[in-house]
Amino acid sequence: MPAKGKRGPIETYLSILVVLAVKGELPMTRVMYAANLSWNTLADNLDYLVACGVIRVDRDRITGRTSVALTDKGGGAWSTSWS
Repeated sequence: MPAKGKRGPIETYLSILVVLAVKGELPMTRVMYAANLSWNTLADNLDYLVACGVIRVDRDRITGRTSVALTDKGGGAWSTSWS
C-alpha cells in the first residue's frame, strides 16, 4: 500500500489533466476544487502545464474570468496514453 501524504508533481499534473479531460473547459476555481488543490499549488502547476503546451489558460476581457482547457496536444496525449 502506498504511503499517504503529500502528492508528488506527477500526481498533481495528472489530477488537473483528468479533471479537464472529464469535465472540459472550466474556471480556475472549479479546477482547484475538483482536483483538491490549493490556489497556490494550482497556479504553480498550471504554469508548468501551459509551458508544456498541454493546457491553455484564457481570460475573458469582458468578465475578467479565467478558464482552463486542454489543448489539442494535451487532449491527444490524454487519449493516446490510455488506449
